[in-house]
Amino acid sequence: MFVAPHADDEFLAAGGTLLKLAALGAEILPVLCANHGGDRWLEFQKTAHQYTKQVPRMLLGSHCVDGHMDIISRMEIVTALDRVLADWQPQVLFAPAETAHQDHEAIGRACKAACRDCSPFKVPIRLDYAYPALVGDGALYVDITGQCEQKLRLWREIYASQCERGGLYSDMAIAAEHRCNGFRAGCEFAEIFTFAGGVW
Repeated sequence: MFVAPHADDEFLAAGGTLLKLAALGAEILPVLCANHGGDRWLEFQKTAHQYTKQVPRMLLGSHCVDGHMDIISRMEIVTALDRVLADWQPQVLFAPAETAHQDHEAIGRACKAACRDCSPFKVPIRLDYAYPALVGDGALYVDITGQCEQKLRLWREIYASQCERGGLYSDMAIAAEHRCNGFRAGCEFAEIFTFAGGVW
């Protein structure tokens, strides 16, 4: 199960990994928190169609908007996550790392709380993600050499509105990030996650 605060977070940070897991036959449930509506929700659905047959879910209602997830009560977010986790019972939860972005921090903390020992469903493994990647203890590298070109093509095609922003969102910057991660991991291109807990 992949929890994305915003449409594009899932593919920006982990698109290659999701494509690789799909090729291996994994079932992936994409969950979007922000209610972007319109084009951004369609982009999220189109991207999800590339790596899963599952219908993407919207975690919260219309009040969950980009840039304001930190004002939603953590209990509301955790309760919504508890319901999806109990229903889906994933073996791995991909959660946003608690970075400086207020939405990622709010959803990351809620995911952490939803993985508590007394939760309705105890998630076996939690992997945190960020873009740009956070490198530190507990780093798990996923070799995406075989998926990087496809990821970048889909990024340009489906998330064109984001790609046009340039900077960190350009396909050149994304490729450079993955090449740097690959250098650390001993492969050409890699995505990085932080092992945040669990037993596999």
